Parts: sequence; structure tokens; C-alpha cells
Amino acid sequence: MYRIDSTQQKKAERSGIRTTERKNGGRRTHKAGRDLHDAVSQTLFSTSLIAEVLPRLWERNKMRD
Repeated sequence: MYRIDSTQQKKAERSGIRTTERKNGGRRTHKAGRDLHDAVSQTLFSTSLIAEVLPRLWERNKMRD
């Protein structure tokens, strides 16, 4: 049976921890990018709706004055 000494075992554990941290960091980065993209998309959509409606509101208010 093959035995790993404690130094090798600790190295292997640290390496596994680093790999997991890298994967999780990548997931967090991907999620942050997706969230930012969603926020920008929502802002642009809202801005386009406002830009579309604003001229009609402007004309309606001019008629009232």
C-alpha cells in the first residue's frame, strides 16, 4: 500500500484548496459580469422608454399652457 507522508499530504490539500478557490473566484467573476451586464441592459431599456415617451409628454404639456 502506498502512503503519503504528512508534508506531501499537506501540499496536496493546499493545492486542492487553491484549485477550489480559483474555481469559486471564476464563478464570482462570471456572476459579477452577468449582474453588471443586466444592470446596464435595464438602464438602457429604461432610457429608451423615457426617450420615446418624453416628446409626447412635452407636446401634451405645451397644449395645456
